[in-house]
Amino acid sequence: EKTVLEVASRHSYSGQKWGKQLSEWLHPTLHTPLGGPLGTTCLSHIPKDERLDELAFDFSLGDKAIKSRDFSAALAFGRSDNCFPDDYATKLSNSSFNSMSGFFTGHIDLVFRAPVEGTERWFVADYKSNRLDPNKSKHYPLSNFTEPHMAHEMAHHNYHLQYVLYSLALHRYLRSRISDYSYESHFGGAYYLFFRGMVGQAGYGSYFR
Repeated sequence: EKTVLEVASRHSYSGQKWGKQLSEWLHPTLHTPLGGPLGTTCLSHIPKDERLDELAFDFSLGDKAIKSRDFSAALAFGRSDNCFPDDYATKLSNSSFNSMSGFFTGHIDLVFRAPVEGTERWFVADYKSNRLDPNKSKHYPLSNFTEPHMAHEMAHHNYHLQYVLYSLALHRYLRSRISDYSYESHFGGAYYLFFRGMVGQAGYGSYFR
């Protein structure tokens, strides 16, 4: 709670008013099992020296504009069963953007390292505050934050495309810093953390791809 009070005051929130409430909300979020290859590992288990917060990136798309249909074809070609839905690349090819050029730039909420079956792997994590409401009921029970509903949210908001770009940014970052780097050995995957559903129970709020 002391840490929450300090951070709240730095961001102009009244620690006296919000400190206890924020602490009560954050505790289950930090202690929710991430699932996927990390199983029961929680955010609270990741030491500070094993993570990078708000990792900034930028990279060039090359000299020529990339058309949406070519980008979608590349995604479909490299697709694996653990990547994105079968029809996602097709839907993306019919999206509103015609081409991309210049630079991609942004910040990854969290990059962290954790062991998987004895091998240290790097992961991307993105925090989401979405109110999942698949039935349009304006109610947000915990059951809304299970994998099928999170998968729908991922596709609806193009988060699959986002994590592909984040993964590419991390891949290039690691390649420039690890002498024996290989994607297969070092990259672990992407977690999308819908923290409104992270209440300390496995199977809710954490989506892995």
